[in-house]
Amino acid sequence: MHISQRTLHIPTSPIRKLAPIANRVEKTKKIYHLNIGQPDIPTPESFFEGAASYHPKVVAYGKSQGDAKLLDGIQKYYASWGMDYTTDDIFITNGGSEALSFAVMTTCDPGDNILMFEPFYANYKSFTGAYNVEIQGVPTSPDTGYHLPNQQTVESYITDRTRAMLITNPGNPTGVIYTREEMEMLAGIALKYDMTLIADEVYREFVYDGQFTSFGTMHELDDNLVLIDSVSKRYSACGARSGCVITKNKALQ
Repeated sequence: MHISQRTLHIPTSPIRKLAPIANRVEKTKKIYHLNIGQPDIPTPESFFEGAASYHPKVVAYGKSQGDAKLLDGIQKYYASWGMDYTTDDIFITNGGSEALSFAVMTTCDPGDNILMFEPFYANYKSFTGAYNVEIQGVPTSPDTGYHLPNQQTVESYITDRTRAMLITNPGNPTGVIYTREEMEMLAGIALKYDMTLIADEVYREFVYDGQFTSFGTMHELDDNLVLIDSVSKRYSACGARSGCVITKNKALQ
């Protein structure tokens, strides 16, 4: 049987790769699964109440953009954070993973590359590899708290095939919260090179010291920004697989 080159380019998830080993060992030992970011706080009771109340006569196809009530709820949530997205800017996905895949697929062609800041979420390799998109890694250091290097250094990693930057804010796995100055630097680079800035902000509410600013508040980025979000971590509902991709760029919509 022929295996496509696309499939062969998808690396095995290093996070899931550990699972079979752990499954064998936990028959005799206590295993702490640090490879999977599963919150240990209870899922809100309202989540189960909502699921239990869903009982239509027919489970019909949903709208391609997503349920209208969910879109409205997400729009109101973002408005509470000072971001003026409309429901037309929001698209429901099968978790944050599908949202990231859509972002890569719609901004890059095979052979293009995406700038990422190392260390980054390991599964980003899978999301890019599926579309034959390369990762252009920019190193950061624990000595600086994994904050970004200066603009000249960042720009030195840009090639004529760089189409986007992907950044997790707050960072995974580092926990770094980027400063306003760093965000303005990335925004300037995105506009200078007409690149897409893909901002994975699923950990937005996991900030306990200092302040968090969303890239969605930077209006100069309106045509160059794609936001990624998910209920997985914020509501401790990783198995629900409900996420969204948000952009004001009409061409992407």
